[in-house]
Amino acid sequence: MPKFYVYILADKLRKLIIESSNKPVNLENKELVYYEVFEDSVEADSRKETIQSWPERKIQFLINMVNPAWVDWKEELLNSSEFSGCAENC
Repeated sequence: MPKFYVYILADKLRKLIIESSNKPVNLENKELVYYEVFEDSVEADSRKETIQSWPERKIQFLINMVNPAWVDWKEELLNSSEFSGCAENC
């Protein structure tokens, strides 16, 4: 069964980009600072919309709760058993 992801990416200026997808997203020149995994695309899209509706301070708080150093989790996600199918696009 495919997994669906909600990502929060940060660029060099720490501009936040929120995406949801069941496919690899282009992570080039971006840091993956937060993600959630869902079984259902509707649930993932709903969560994405919820997070996008928040003020940036609340989104930063969410990131800081699980990733206070804003470490790039790209390699961790790509190497995890949860993530299936990211090759050269990530």
